Amino acid sequence: MKKIVLISVLSFALLLAACGGAAQQPAAETASEEIIVSETAEDGQNPVMNFVGSYSPEITAASRPLMLVECKGADSAAVTVMWPVCNGEVNCWTMTGKLDTETLTVEYTDGVHKTLRYGEDGKIASETGIYENGKGRVIFRQADNSVTWIDEQDHAADDLVFAFVVPQATEDLDFYSGFSAMEKGLLESYATDIRNACLDGNWEYIADLARFPILVNGTSYADREAFLALMAESTLSDAGRAALEEETCHDMFYNGQGLCLGAGQVWLLDLSYMTENEPSIQVISLNDIVSK
Repeated sequence: MKKIVLISVLSFALLLAACGGAAQQPAAETASEEIIVSETAEDGQNPVMNFVGSYSPEITAASRPLMLVECKGADSAAVTVMWPVCNGEVNCWTMTGKLDTETLTVEYTDGVHKTLRYGEDGKIASETGIYENGKGRVIFRQADNSVTWIDEQDHAADDLVFAFVVPQATEDLDFYSGFSAMEKGLLESYATDIRNACLDGNWEYIADLARFPILVNGTSYADREAFLALMAESTLSDAGRAALEEETCHDMFYNGQGLCLGAGQVWLLDLSYMTENEPSIQVISLNDIVSK
């Protein structure tokens, strides 16, 4: 089974501090709810979207690597690992490969290892090639949002487990840059309207913003008519209502699964993210829905 996720990219600039230098990353967390979809990507989505984001291992060392997972084409992953050495020098590995949706493994044979040296301006001043056509694999685990990297070329990180890096709350206006290009205040205003509509039982409003098929308690509803027929006989559970009432819609939690309202009662998606289209926030999942 797969989870719908979003791109959540943390800057590799964090890795360019002096020797011992990568800034401490936030502790990895997992979402309180999983958004489960069908085993086939009926909407044509690259299955790697389920794992896009930044990962870092919980190791005790002077510096530690950061892994970035991105989509490539219809069914492949592009993986970059940056591992700081010292004095602005960083080991960089890049690799691509098709995701095996049964084993959640990406086998690669095009691994490239370079050493990058950054100048005081933060730009790459020089690079040295170490090898090309390296082999290995990365293995994803949905249970704990982790990735294991096995490098068969120079065994840089055999069996090293990378945990998903959760964005930290901040007043930075770019807080949601890993989710949407929409301005922060406007996005939070949209989220507030969606939260209020759910609390008021205004499912027509939610249907207007839904991406179909929409998931309700993990079950897919193909269109507006099917969704509204269900919701005519349904409402939020007491626990779900309490969680949404506590939601401030400010610095909201998001990770590889999406942007979450409450404790997973509502999940949002911007399908226009990283495209030239205008940002468009859509509701992709509702949870804690019960019969009236």
